[in-house]
Amino acid sequence: MNKSLYLLKALIFTFLFPVFSFSQIENDTILTGSIDTVFVKAKRAIGNVFISSEEINRVPSLLGEKDLFKYLATLPGVVSVNALDPGIYVRGGNSMENAYMINDLEVANPNHLTGIIAVYDPYVLGNSTFYKSGYPVRYNNYLSSYINMLPVRGSTEKVHGELTVGLLSSAIKMKGPVGHPNHTFAVSARTSYLQHIARIYNKANKGESMPSYGFSDITLHFHSKLSDKWDLSLFGLYTSDKLDIDLYKHDIQHALKWNTFSSNVKFRYMGSSGILSIAGGGNTNKTSGNTSSFNQLSVENEYMNGFGTIHYDGFAGEKLEYNIGTGVALSSYDLETQRKTSVGIYKLYGGVRFRFWDDLLLDAGLNYQHYNGRGHANDLSPRVKLNYYRKQFSFWVDYARTVQYTTLYPYFTLKSPIDMSYPLSAGYKPASSHHYSVGVDAELLQDIRVYAALFYKKMYHVKDFISNVRSVQGDLEELLTEGRGKAKGIELDAVYENRNIYFRMTYTLSESIRNFAEINDGRDFHPPFDLKHNLLVSGSWRVSSRWKLNASWGYYSGGYATFPVSVAVAQDIFNYESGSRFVAIYKDRYNFKLPDNHRLDMSVDYEKSGKRIHYKWSFGAYNLYNKQNPTFVYFQPQMKDNYYTQFVPYSKVLLPFIPYLSLTISW
Repeated sequence: MNKSLYLLKALIFTFLFPVFSFSQIENDTILTGSIDTVFVKAKRAIGNVFISSEEINRVPSLLGEKDLFKYLATLPGVVSVNALDPGIYVRGGNSMENAYMINDLEVANPNHLTGIIAVYDPYVLGNSTFYKSGYPVRYNNYLSSYINMLPVRGSTEKVHGELTVGLLSSAIKMKGPVGHPNHTFAVSARTSYLQHIARIYNKANKGESMPSYGFSDITLHFHSKLSDKWDLSLFGLYTSDKLDIDLYKHDIQHALKWNTFSSNVKFRYMGSSGILSIAGGGNTNKTSGNTSSFNQLSVENEYMNGFGTIHYDGFAGEKLEYNIGTGVALSSYDLETQRKTSVGIYKLYGGVRFRFWDDLLLDAGLNYQHYNGRGHANDLSPRVKLNYYRKQFSFWVDYARTVQYTTLYPYFTLKSPIDMSYPLSAGYKPASSHHYSVGVDAELLQDIRVYAALFYKKMYHVKDFISNVRSVQGDLEELLTEGRGKAKGIELDAVYENRNIYFRMTYTLSESIRNFAEINDGRDFHPPFDLKHNLLVSGSWRVSSRWKLNASWGYYSGGYATFPVSVAVAQDIFNYESGSRFVAIYKDRYNFKLPDNHRLDMSVDYEKSGKRIHYKWSFGAYNLYNKQNPTFVYFQPQMKDNYYTQFVPYSKVLLPFIPYLSLTISW
């Protein structure tokens, strides 16, 4: 079945179906709401985070561009582990447990490397809502968080544009009307030339190797007001990435590629008693990796998804609001050495919001899902949240159950952008999470806001793999295992903001534990993304109408890595002249804790406006004092006195001190 027919059948069916003291490591150093909704900054956030382009602009601009991921990593309860890992980790959960959506519709989890830049451009996606608790009843299939991004409408009067030229990447962006004020568009296209800089660097420094990384993306949104009651939104996103890591001193090379495409269409009808939304779309994610070392490894995978939804928001009187909806998602997994798998998820949900008094608000709902793939599953996930307002304070307590049907098989021993998405197998239950949280928001004086929260998550049937070493013809199901997990923590956030100064300090104390009978002899262990302490201090100072200074300093505990416990000698019995090879022997997983990390980023913005053109220079430095934070750890055999061989750990630093300069021209 071809791709077009597959996606078309998914849409048609929906509309007919009403629902992760190393002491000897050497540093190998190298270089929200609907489309037309106007968001008013809420004084009481009641646990959810509303993010605008203005908020994102307060974070130092790495390489001269702003991005949503960098802002999310400044929030309490959220961490970014290293530069190679493109994901964020929310409240002790794995990065694969987060959903990324545009217009409430899931996209194909497109990622550029976190330490470089994220793919979600605020120029097109101007407002976002981040849920780390209190999930809307319509959201499911992920255990940790949901990020819903909303495209912005272009100007109805004339076309506006923006050109950004930097040392490492450039972008061109435009928005405005299309023929008629009722039809508007917004588009952003970006590309990097990091790969060319790496090539020049590597020729000049023959003893070292800088990874060659290049990315590009195109984001497009079109909006049309069809009538007084009907409007249409079209969205598309394409991303392409390539990363080559050459550890040639140790004869290791990695060649990684990944690209995604996502699109969706949404019709909305605004009636006198509610809003009806009919939406659908599709996405695809394709990855490939090749490794040249003592062993050869090559893998290609592709994931496709077609979906559709019907959703209605209504109200009955002044105190009661309700929403109901239905949807279907049909997916295809084409994994190398695996048989092709098709999956269907069908959902039906409903929720209510009731205001008892002016100070007390209740949200509750149920989400039912039926999963049909290699196995079958039915799930009912309840949600309830109670909000209480009292003068400048707001309090909330909530509970939510969510499920997840997919897991990731790692290409490396740590997460990377080319990991395989693997669906639920027959005989297994979907992973589930019971998430409890309680918190308070408060305004102290006029310019100070504080936030504190406690959270606890209990997870069942979470998936992992006994080993990331498999035979060429082996099925991943032979390595699959399931177990349980838990996470708990405290989040603190304090913000001071006036006309010229913005200061923010966040701290998270957390613990995440996983347990599998087939891993570490059934003992509890800390996964690599369990970072106990996470502290971030950030701020901006508008010195004048033209000058602005931004700074961000972060400190977080080191994660966990797996160290070998012994070494074995292997000999090719058919070719004795090939020499011996040393093979590391591992026992316990994540048995060493890596050093703590910290980093300072700074940037300065200079702006000047002419009659028609606005200029903005951004210059600064990533990792200003060049802290050698290891991106990943690898091992190589080393002989001592011709009698003793040991494996020596090395760390790779992908992003040391990097100065940057960019010019943005707007008209």
